[in-house]
Amino acid sequence: MTQVYKYQLLAISITAVGILSIMPLSEFSCWSAIATAESVCKLPLDNLQVYEKDGDILMGGLVPVHLRPDNINVKFTKKPDSAKCDKFYTLRYQEVLAMVYAINEINNDPNLLPNVTLGFRIYDSCYKESQAMEGSMRILSGIQKATPNYRCESNYKIAGIIGDLQSSSSLAMARILGLYRFPQIAYASALSDLRDKVQFPSFLRTVQSDQLAPICIIKLMLHFGWTWIGLLVSDNDFGLYSSELVRKQIEAAGICVAFFMKLSAQHTRDQTLSILQVIRKSSANVVYFYCSMPEVIPFIRVATEQKLSGKVWVAHGSWMSSPIFSYKEFWKTLNGTIGFIFPSIRIPGFGNFLYSIHPSLYPEDIFMKSFWETSFGCSWSNQSQNQSANTSLPYCTGEENLKTLAQKGYNEESVRYAILIYNAVYSLAHGINDMISVESSSSGFNITQLQPWKVSGLMGPM
Repeated sequence: MTQVYKYQLLAISITAVGILSIMPLSEFSCWSAIATAESVCKLPLDNLQVYEKDGDILMGGLVPVHLRPDNINVKFTKKPDSAKCDKFYTLRYQEVLAMVYAINEINNDPNLLPNVTLGFRIYDSCYKESQAMEGSMRILSGIQKATPNYRCESNYKIAGIIGDLQSSSSLAMARILGLYRFPQIAYASALSDLRDKVQFPSFLRTVQSDQLAPICIIKLMLHFGWTWIGLLVSDNDFGLYSSELVRKQIEAAGICVAFFMKLSAQHTRDQTLSILQVIRKSSANVVYFYCSMPEVIPFIRVATEQKLSGKVWVAHGSWMSSPIFSYKEFWKTLNGTIGFIFPSIRIPGFGNFLYSIHPSLYPEDIFMKSFWETSFGCSWSNQSQNQSANTSLPYCTGEENLKTLAQKGYNEESVRYAILIYNAVYSLAHGINDMISVESSSSGFNITQLQPWKVSGLMGPM
């Protein structure tokens, strides 16, 4: 017989001086909510797969392992094509491995979370805010179907979420997770607005705010005498929140802005061409991209087709070390790009772990076969995990040597965010450990009654 679990929903009225009222809403069964959710319209989403390993307590994870590089042509006359996450990104997969490595290391540590086995559920956010939100809602619901405001597992195990990479996704997640005081530790989302504890009470991160980045870029421009530049910003929360402030900082430093335009991953080709026309006609030879990678790739693709040259691109944030440079057709357009990257910090033992993985050792890893095919140019005989595989490729044997990939970027020096996601895992683990210690010393801790908000309250600022 199927068990039905019931939860009472509460509407909480909060002001700057505290909680004014707590009003109980109606009480429904979780499965009734699922039936209701299926009867209404909803946005279509790509098939969201999960890399899962069970444990006494789980950590949720969101990492963009695949890319969404193409423009979406929205004409408002028919249903737009679904954006496919069809390009495997090895560097991001190495960040997944860093999370797995950290959890394995904690499980082997007798001093941290003794007698508790950590597991994980890692979703591929695919550089899409919608997919990051879907993964977050599934983690909150506890099942493979997102059911807002309901927890559908009697034995809820997830203590917090690690992720996402890009600020726009983390910001969208933080607005929902903050309502429940659900711990979220981002490892690369540097948007300064995320430090607002009123809007994002349970958001933490292991990377510094991006407030310093424009200052460094301005010093770089002044060093080279670039005082007449163009500015391209993301047409999303990342750009809208900060671009005007950045523009004022640039102008205050004596640098003039020739043009100020917004880029969107949803721009049509015609919209991108109009932006390129402004850039081509402008006498400004330096263009500062205050954008995230999903906006940059479609733009550079069209710029390459139009053979735009003679411009110096200044990169902001993480896209300097992004997969955009893996597109050989972009190399001529991107030649001479300048930016800052996060320093590489080694994790003891992680390099050996990278070269020890194998599909037979990690059969639950839904990404590993795709990584193998992408890296070695082969195809597995069973294509269930990679429907787009090229049948003309030789079959993978499993005897391929991972160390031969070191020169292609599969090494610990290339994974600059590995240390950040590693630190995020350890921060959440220490929060769980402190929560267990506090609960055990007072009323006794029951692992089947995990309350993530208690973990959030014990984690200090980052």
